[in-house]
Amino acid sequence: MALDIPTVSSDSIPPVQRDEDFFIENITFKVEDTLFCVPKMGFLDPECFFAGMFDLPGPGPNGEQVQGAADDCPIILEGESKAHFKAFLKVLYQPLYCSLPKPGKSYDFKSTRAMDIHSYDEWVGVLHLSTKWYFANIRQIAIEKISRLIMPDSLNSLTMPEACNMVALARKYNVRGWLLEGYRALVDIHTPHIVAELVETMGLDDALKLLQIRDTVLFGRAKQNRGWVSPLSTSDPDMLILEAFASEFATMEVECGTPERTVPVNVF
Repeated sequence: MALDIPTVSSDSIPPVQRDEDFFIENITFKVEDTLFCVPKMGFLDPECFFAGMFDLPGPGPNGEQVQGAADDCPIILEGESKAHFKAFLKVLYQPLYCSLPKPGKSYDFKSTRAMDIHSYDEWVGVLHLSTKWYFANIRQIAIEKISRLIMPDSLNSLTMPEACNMVALARKYNVRGWLLEGYRALVDIHTPHIVAELVETMGLDDALKLLQIRDTVLFGRAKQNRGWVSPLSTSDPDMLILEAFASEFATMEVECGTPERTVPVNVF
């Protein structure tokens, strides 16, 4: 006796859908000799460099990009440090990272993991990548963290190397506050070899500007101490610095300036 097997029309089968909460698309990067697989959503910020790149036509069967979709075709970030990239990811995915178990440990939804970025080098790496890729919020976090590490406190002033390093960082990453603080520290340094050291580290033109500001401030303070002028007429070093280096400060945004955008190669 033949069995009647019911047939189901393909038209009656609903299409498979991806859950809106629990279907997370990942993306894979290769930095140096290490692969990193992370949620793609972190790199879809409309203001960041990567956002528009994922919309470009690619070699996939539906015209999509295939780089980053699997371990064997990662997005290769040439010339970057894997330690810096990992630190950047810790900030970008901070809530997720802090909820993940440490390597070799089992997942426990009750436990949390501390944000373990402590070193100056790691935070400079975060600043470097967030500036390069236009992650403004992460850049601001990095600036605040680095400021706590390099800014002088009320009991100590910057040394010559520290002040020069602050100026170099400010110029490289376009941080106005660091530039002013570094110049202010250089104006306040009074060592026997200050002239030679300034010329060697800052160049002749900038050294002459700083030395002139220093002399003006010292002369103003001397007149005030002798009662020749009121405190209000004492030369303000910040005002003199901003005037002498006006063109340099004019190129920097107050809070979150970034260098001119350039498209990095070897990403896709």
